[in-house]
Amino acid sequence: MRFPFPAGVALAVCLTFAGVTPLARAADEARAIESTITHVTVYPEWAYVIRSAGIELPVGASRLSLESLPAWIDAESIRVSLGKTPGVVIDGVRTETTYLARSTQDEVNAAEQRVTQINDQIEDLSNHLAVLAEEKQYLRDLKVFLVGARPENAAIREVSIEEMAAVQDHLKTQMLENARAITELNRKVRDLRPELAVAQRTFNDLRGRIQLEQKRIVIDLTAAEAVNTTIEVGYLISGASWYPAYDARSSSASGELTLTARAVVQQSTGEDWNQATFTLSTIQPYLSREKPQLKPWVLGRSFDPNAPLNAEMSQRQSPENFRYGNKEAEQRLSQIQSKQYDYNTKNQWAQAAYARVNLNRDNLLRVVRSVEERGTTVEFNVVGKHSVTADGKPSELPLGQATLDTTRHYAATPAVSRSTYITAQMRNTGQFPVLPGEVRIYTDGSFVAKSTLPFVAQNERFELFLGLEERIKVTRELDYTRSSTGTWSNKKRLSAAYVIEVRNFHDTPITIDVADQVPVSEDKEISVRVETIDPAAGSVDKGIITWPVKLGPGEAKTLRFAFRIEYPPNAVVLPAAVQELQMQIEAK
Repeated sequence: MRFPFPAGVALAVCLTFAGVTPLARAADEARAIESTITHVTVYPEWAYVIRSAGIELPVGASRLSLESLPAWIDAESIRVSLGKTPGVVIDGVRTETTYLARSTQDEVNAAEQRVTQINDQIEDLSNHLAVLAEEKQYLRDLKVFLVGARPENAAIREVSIEEMAAVQDHLKTQMLENARAITELNRKVRDLRPELAVAQRTFNDLRGRIQLEQKRIVIDLTAAEAVNTTIEVGYLISGASWYPAYDARSSSASGELTLTARAVVQQSTGEDWNQATFTLSTIQPYLSREKPQLKPWVLGRSFDPNAPLNAEMSQRQSPENFRYGNKEAEQRLSQIQSKQYDYNTKNQWAQAAYARVNLNRDNLLRVVRSVEERGTTVEFNVVGKHSVTADGKPSELPLGQATLDTTRHYAATPAVSRSTYITAQMRNTGQFPVLPGEVRIYTDGSFVAKSTLPFVAQNERFELFLGLEERIKVTRELDYTRSSTGTWSNKKRLSAAYVIEVRNFHDTPITIDVADQVPVSEDKEISVRVETIDPAAGSVDKGIITWPVKLGPGEAKTLRFAFRIEYPPNAVVLPAAVQELQMQIEAK
């Protein structure tokens, strides 16, 4: 496949494994280089990350390394580029497995001791608070006793007003000091709880570090002369996803609708993407790894007429290889994803991030299925630089905006709902296709509803639900004067008639499509006859009646339809809706 390197950058790749390089190195130890993630292409379930670093190369052989990379990068996807740097040759690229520094027993003990220390502090503060609570109650009781004591209870002499005032002032002072002490201790407990949470996470992380893998990418180069240049390293990594979401803002005055598209990007790859540029793609990154080869087309008596023309194409289209195009890629990438999953089960923070990404998996699958059904792929280049953290939390990236001319359409289905629905019919004249996603709908500045959009190609017509219209009222009632049940010619008969009234409370004329239904029989022993459709302009298709109703300001119109069902008694089980209708008519 084509990986997204900047235009004009030459691609130089030489992959070697198991620590073997074509040239002897000047030094066994690789020189670690600091790199920055500059561009990310987000695919369904994967991301292709490009790191960039400025390097100084001396004359001769050099060995560089990118350290502390997540263990679930795909080694076969690694690409290395030096751009147009004459005199520098990439001799080899390989990956090595390293492990997070094992936590010593001293580190674990120190972290556990810190957790215990903070817990002890909180416990001491809680005990002190309990004593202060008892003191507070004592002061309250003392106040009630002293203020409420009668003169005959005075022990030796009568207490003067001045003495009582002094006692009350003393109590007030003591109670204020008690309240301040309680407040101060509560604040200390409050400040210690986040510190305890951090200490607990550190302790858990140290305990869980043992044997957790990392990857390093080692690059061998030879320079004809000393040079300063920029190196770019790209690799595929699991744990990322994106799906589109939209805001639709319509104006009833202008008839325009502004559709704003954004991408919700989530990732738990283990590395933050800070201030990078982004490409969002719907393609699978491993549809094909090699140029397809035709097989001989052999005819003969032993030829299987059902055999495919090309065995390789047949293998790619088999269900087990549908995702990545070949069995080898499927197995390798499944192992990579399993490795990430295993890591997440040992790390609480990573587990939470992984869960957040998978929470919106249905949105991702909806997009993937839609583009597969259309046989197309879609890519968006996001304007500007953005950051997406590895905690799995959604980040919204702007995709584009289009202002579309719309035709408003009103529709009602009173058999199901008495509400009138507004839809906007339009053509996608924007610069991007619309992928399936949720859309927040605003009409004249007010939020009215949420809906969903299907796949809409450029210049394709589509319809969007805009909410309910309260100024068009639709009612539907059973006309009991024309509805009945009975028996005729050894058959049961049910006749039903309905009256629909549509009223326009707008100050302008409107057109509304009103739809209702009559039964459709698939049993030769059950006959259905439509007896009335008034006005006759209503069309009937598979039992669905649709009237286009034009109404002036304040105008009302009445629609009627009636049908008759005949069926043999005790021979068929009628649908629940017909049975309910029969009971309703007979009860009346």
